[in-house]
Amino acid sequence: MVDGLADNLRAMGMLTFGPNRITAQLEGSKGFTKDLCAKHDSRRPLRARSDRLAAETVLGDFGLPVVIKADGLAAARA
Repeated sequence: MVDGLADNLRAMGMLTFGPNRITAQLEGSKGFTKDLCAKHDSRRPLRARSDRLAAETVLGDFGLPVVIKADGLAAARA
């Protein structure tokens, strides 16, 4: 979806259920969502860090519960 599958199917005239490439990025990249929230002054407490150690340094900024997510799409494994 992030690569535009639904967009391409729609362009070919096929009825398609699913988000377009731009909206799929909201789920596909936490960094994209963070930047979008910042641009629109969202009050969502989100911190992006590039590695585990850096992420651990900001855990004290939040109360419990805390959700930690990796940036990018989840890879399905067989």
